Amino acid sequence: MSELPPGVVEENGKLFRYVTRTSGDGSERQQRRPVSLDFREARTKRYDFYHEGLQTWVLEGVKQEKDRTSDSIIGDASTSIPVPAGEGVHASVSESSGSEEGETDES
Repeated sequence: MSELPPGVVEENGKLFRYVTRTSGDGSERQQRRPVSLDFREARTKRYDFYHEGLQTWVLEGVKQEKDRTSDSIIGDASTSIPVPAGEGVHASVSESSGSEEGETDES
């Protein structure tokens, strides 16, 4: 990598990037995050790393900053179906085992 990744600045021989974060109260602040140009060093020291192939940041050498696009999330057709309390898998197992025990006691 001949040039620095986008948004990276050098301060006293170290690389950093400034990321705008929004607090719970809605105010914004600048977070200073250390950057490494080497993936192994980023994982070891928990620094951010810019992955040119993916065109995204890898936070603390572990997780992509944005691992899914907005279109991917919106287009996700999978659904979750909530199960009311008492109707789950564990409830049916305990109910069936209780009825079996009752049957053996009666015989």
